Amino acid sequence: MVEVSFFLGAGASKPFGYPTTKDFMENFRKARISQNQKSIFNGILEGDKIKDIEHVLEFLDAVVNFQNNDLVKSIYSKNTMVINMQNKSFGFDQFVTLCSGLKERIVQSVYKEYQADPTKIKEIRIAYDELFEAVSFVFPQKEFIIYTINYDKVIEQFTAEDNRLTLVDGFTYDENKRRKYWNHEQEFSKRDNNEMYVKLFKIHGSLDWRITQGNEIVCVDTEELCPDSKVFKSNLVIYPAQKSYDKEEPFKTLYGYFRNNITNSDIVIIIGYSFRDPPINEIIANFVKKPHKHIIVLSPSAESNLKTNFLPFIECQITSGQTKRIHPLNLLFGPIETFHELSNKLGEIGS
Repeated sequence: MVEVSFFLGAGASKPFGYPTTKDFMENFRKARISQNQKSIFNGILEGDKIKDIEHVLEFLDAVVNFQNNDLVKSIYSKNTMVINMQNKSFGFDQFVTLCSGLKERIVQSVYKEYQADPTKIKEIRIAYDELFEAVSFVFPQKEFIIYTINYDKVIEQFTAEDNRLTLVDGFTYDENKRRKYWNHEQEFSKRDNNEMYVKLFKIHGSLDWRITQGNEIVCVDTEELCPDSKVFKSNLVIYPAQKSYDKEEPFKTLYGYFRNNITNSDIVIIIGYSFRDPPINEIIANFVKKPHKHIIVLSPSAESNLKTNFLPFIECQITSGQTKRIHPLNLLFGPIETFHELSNKLGEIGS
């Protein structure tokens, strides 16, 4: 049996009203922030390498981390450092404080922008029904494996509306505590010939994940930014620019599943991903290097993203024969024509 899995980037959720990282940046221009923060934000956007909100957060992280460096402190504490942006001057400590506050404001916007929208359920159901049918028509599957770097609950909404499918997300519901607890070994190992599982690996976390004061990883009912409290320590989301896959749970485990299990697939369908994440790119590159493995890249800018962000990354690692197993489809996820083209491409690979 030919096994097909999916990897979802932000473009996979764009048809349902969720912004890509570039769209998010444009939306944030309208945010209500102080004039000083607005000057800094607009000043950052003037940088040649700033293309989306991920780059903005990388800059803000760099500033805060720079200020926290002991060697840097020993120098600027004895000297006057002034930052000029948008015709405004800021003392270094003031600049860092403003950048830290700007980052917090962006994080707040993440929770606002990516919350589940119940009005989109019908559109989500149609799109993913068509996607799964396009794959199953050519290569019937025992289960559907989805890796995603999206925070939204599109897949959860889809599976909740389809009684033919059972979602497996690594959490087990505890009847006594009335809460879902992280139990990945038991959950992701599930096999049942009478069930069609959708196994969902949310590599960057989810808006409804928390870590408790007792260090338990849980999934709750609300999608909101969680302040430190008697119950919860924090949310469990990797924000753009952090990418701390190997440091914290459950991200370390989820990243491990992706790295180790993707090779079980023969074909990976990559939807709406711009190839801007080097650790993810490395896993995809290692997959393509293996014999008879294929990736299909589905995005309106598939060829451009591959040419700019992925092929240069792997040009010394793979042969021309291996690049022939990379199949770009410059199409928007959602329209019925896209799924016809996807089915045709799968047929070509299988022939």
